[in-house]
Amino acid sequence: MLWIDTVDTGGPSGARPLRGLRSSAAPGPPSPLAAARGSLVIARTLRVLGACRARRSRARQTSRIPAAFTLLEVLVTLAVIGLAATIVLPRLRDARELRLETDGRRLADTINFGRERAVLTGVALRLVLDLDAERWMLGRPGQVATEVVSDPGPLDRPQVLAAPARFRAVAVGGAPVVQRGIVALELLPAGDGLPARLDLADDRGGTVSIVVPAASGRAVVVR
Repeated sequence: MLWIDTVDTGGPSGARPLRGLRSSAAPGPPSPLAAARGSLVIARTLRVLGACRARRSRARQTSRIPAAFTLLEVLVTLAVIGLAATIVLPRLRDARELRLETDGRRLADTINFGRERAVLTGVALRLVLDLDAERWMLGRPGQVATEVVSDPGPLDRPQVLAAPARFRAVAVGGAPVVQRGIVALELLPAGDGLPARLDLADDRGGTVSIVVPAASGRAVVVR
């Protein structure tokens, strides 16, 4: 319903201009522009909420990823260490045994070289073993039974066992087994001599023996 109030101004023909306009009718539907603006606001709000949810979800996933990768890295590292241990440790043991055997062959080669040189030159040679110093030297017999005189040759210098190899025991002829001190092995021009056995060992329990038979006088390495 519409009310119109008028005021008499004394104008011609008794016309009265409008004073005010009031309406009690219900408001009409919103205009298309207002509806579009409202829809845009709602859409933007939904997009912001969706972005916030996605950001929180990514944050939760990111917080879980480092722990998962850390556990995976630990498992892979342990597997690699175990595999390396199964490969490297036997090789280290083989390397120690090879080093001990190499020392045994060096000592056997020295004995065989001295024997052949004594046979070829007709001059006896002597191999002196210092069990405490873990070394030996080949040369001509000196005035004392445990001394040698340098004999020019490729093996006339003292040679030393490579650590941790050591002399464990030496037996020459029928003499008692010796574990310390100095022992001499005579290499005669006839090529024969007293039987001998020289035992080497390391700190891991590995052993190598150099055996010199009386008949041939040629040293061999025995494991």
